[in-house]
Amino acid sequence: MMKKLIILAGLLVALQANAQNYAKQWCADNGDGTYTNPIINSDFPDPDIIRVGDTYYYVSTTMFYFPGATILKSHDLVNWEYCANPLQKIAESEPFNLQNGYNQYSKGQWAPSLKYYQGKFYLHFIAFNHEKFADGGDFLLTATDPEGEWKVQKLNGFYYDSGLLLDEATGRRFVVAGINEISVTELDENFNAIGSSKQIINKPNSGLEGSHMYHIGDYYYIYATYGGGYDHSQTIFRSKNPFGPYEEHDGLLFEKQDIHQGGLVQTQTGEWWTILFKDAGTIGRIPYLEPVVWKDGWPILGNNGIDVSKGGKSYKKPNVGKEYPKTYLPTNDGFNTDKLGMQWEWNHNPDNSAWSLTERPGFLRLYTSGIVKEGTDTKLNEFLQARNTLTQRMFGYDKEGASTSTDTYGTICLDVSHMKEGDVAGLCVFQDPHAYVAVKMIDGKKRVVYYRAPWWEPKADWQGVVDDKEHYREFSTSTASHNDKIYLRAVANFKTNKLKFYISWDNQKWYDLGKDIETEMRYTLKIFTGNRFAIFNYATQQNGGYVDVDWFSTEETVDENIFNDLTAIEQVESKTKRIVSRQFYNVSGVKLPRSQHGLNIVKTRYEDGTEKTYSFVKQ
Repeated sequence: MMKKLIILAGLLVALQANAQNYAKQWCADNGDGTYTNPIINSDFPDPDIIRVGDTYYYVSTTMFYFPGATILKSHDLVNWEYCANPLQKIAESEPFNLQNGYNQYSKGQWAPSLKYYQGKFYLHFIAFNHEKFADGGDFLLTATDPEGEWKVQKLNGFYYDSGLLLDEATGRRFVVAGINEISVTELDENFNAIGSSKQIINKPNSGLEGSHMYHIGDYYYIYATYGGGYDHSQTIFRSKNPFGPYEEHDGLLFEKQDIHQGGLVQTQTGEWWTILFKDAGTIGRIPYLEPVVWKDGWPILGNNGIDVSKGGKSYKKPNVGKEYPKTYLPTNDGFNTDKLGMQWEWNHNPDNSAWSLTERPGFLRLYTSGIVKEGTDTKLNEFLQARNTLTQRMFGYDKEGASTSTDTYGTICLDVSHMKEGDVAGLCVFQDPHAYVAVKMIDGKKRVVYYRAPWWEPKADWQGVVDDKEHYREFSTSTASHNDKIYLRAVANFKTNKLKFYISWDNQKWYDLGKDIETEMRYTLKIFTGNRFAIFNYATQQNGGYVDVDWFSTEETVDENIFNDLTAIEQVESKTKRIVSRQFYNVSGVKLPRSQHGLNIVKTRYEDGTEKTYSFVKQ
């Protein structure tokens, strides 16, 4: 089965900027000088925010997904782009490698702090140990270019929910950290503690955490959240001495709106803003941008502590000195380059020997990696133990206060020609519980299957009692009569929390797998991230099988032409073996010069004598 290519020169140029042509995109910018929260309708929790020159940087928690510690960049605080996933891994351990039944679900990289000081970026976070492995710790990442290489250093100490202060005014370095009991520690230039930590705030059983530290004017501020449930709230403390005593603001900054925990930033025009996250249910924890004004040395957030977007209203965009165009975080991918886009993260450490973007240019090849089985950790089924599951965040498309209820789509085109007995490959919506539609090799036949996992601990969750039973169904249909190509689709709705699955053989007619297997999405602390799309391929009997993922899309109607970029694929091919010649023909077989190619056939010949033929029609 050959991958169709866009060969029309004019169309190719247009496709290179096709991101803004997608129907399913999120943008908080209303195009009239205002924006409506959330600024990103997706799971980017625990934000910290800094400004360097005219660029703003935002870091978030990614936990057990790698590469992680995602950093976004913006010029106006409303329109964001990916900047980097600087954390390649935390440790090479059995839990982080999903080996021998162990895992790091809900652990990994937590609550980062991002700072810029004397020409260098600093990113600090903690990672919890697995109870049987010393694979966590306190980590510092540094870089001079945030889009370049980051160095990783493991520090002494363990600063929970840390906030760094690298004080330009005094040259001193501090870290604030803790839960309920908040402490400040002074650090030397190597980030080792100078003396002992000093407890500055004691709020027993309050859930006070997520602290960030600032030196603004005459005061040191501790900007923190009362966490621990869906009634989160934001508060602030101040002192003229970094070690206290601290006084708390009289009245919460945001009270019981589920909007909390984040950072403060000043624009180049002198305005102050804060980015906090909101607990938004199954989609995860999503960021809100709120204006800040200062009164008597205290910050006032939003509209006197209220987010105006709650009623569907908008805020005026930050004044950053000029206007910037709308941007959109990418979701769709044709896998046409030799690097994964920054929207993608692996579930735990990947096995880099078991995936490729170059073995079949224009496709993501996923090999099975290990034989999965029931896990050592409680109630781990096959999927949760599968390595090289590739994920990306799911997006909602309804702004705060909107009465609409818009579906979220995820679709893959999958070539299953080379699966082996017992292999399972497909598309999952991943949280606890997770559910997927897949192809499974059963007795030599590739069958469509549906699976919905049981909850790990259903009675421990605060969202009510739900069906916690395991559901599995095999369908009689197989891929044999369809050239081993199948389209798999998941459709989610974040207002109803309902999830449905579909299959297609031609990307035109879609088959609903049935009302009786409609799935309800949840958000639980066993995973502790928003629901994600996940592409997977795992073995239950033997290794050696693989599948090729042609493309992934979040569009409701997918025009496959948008995923095929001849120039990009040529660049990938040239890195693996040298191209000797490339010839273009029309559908009648008449040879054409490249400058005239349109709906044609492309024949490529390589130095080793092999040839490939691409056409517009998938065969």
